[in-house]
Amino acid sequence: KKIVYSDQPVNLSYVELEHPTPVKVDTDLFDSPLHEFDVTWSPDNKWLAYTKQLENHLRAVFVYSLDTKKATQITDGMSDCLYPNWDVNGKYLYFTASTNMGLTTGWLDMTNEQHPVTRSVYVAVLAKDLPSPLAPESDDEKAEKKDGKDGKDAKAAESEKKGEEKAGEKAKEKKPVKVTIDFEGISQRILAMPIPAENYVGMFAGKTGELFLGALPPVVVDGGTEGPTVKISKFELKKR
Repeated sequence: KKIVYSDQPVNLSYVELEHPTPVKVDTDLFDSPLHEFDVTWSPDNKWLAYTKQLENHLRAVFVYSLDTKKATQITDGMSDCLYPNWDVNGKYLYFTASTNMGLTTGWLDMTNEQHPVTRSVYVAVLAKDLPSPLAPESDDEKAEKKDGKDGKDAKAAESEKKGEEKAGEKAKEKKPVKVTIDFEGISQRILAMPIPAENYVGMFAGKTGELFLGALPPVVVDGGTEGPTVKISKFELKKR
């Protein structure tokens, strides 16, 4: 499948190669050179996630079902959302949101120059029966064991356990991913990630539970031809 765009107003459409007629998904009434839709396919190719400007010029996250041909807004529109990314397991949708970019919504307004902007990272748990990926963890110290199962020492038992877990993960990866979204109550399943707020200018999902983020300084000052330095960081959900 392929994403296509058209101008004035800015429309988002998709095309299936077997039936090459563009299907309109949504329209953004405010044209700008900064971000248009930030669209991304779900792992099972049954959904589109994208951002669109609302009447207040802040962007919200939407998801569109190819089965029902319906778009649904999943964020409240009180923050500016960008960079939606599906986890490859199909269970989560990551995105960034800013609550201090109000002065910069008009990109041609010179009064917003050097206004500091930061974004935080959030995760939406898509199905209502999924556990939170950020559930509290125990801080109890683990007791050392001299013997593992079948009389093996603790290190050997732990190594075998890790091997079994990896084999289980590989078996899960082979199964086709199916994305299920329960829209009712989804606002209560949007969680703040334990990632510092920064001026993120890009976010990309890697393996399950992995995010790569690019950040600029909160205020970007014109430094000549070289431009500002982008800091790249990696976050792993398992290790937090």
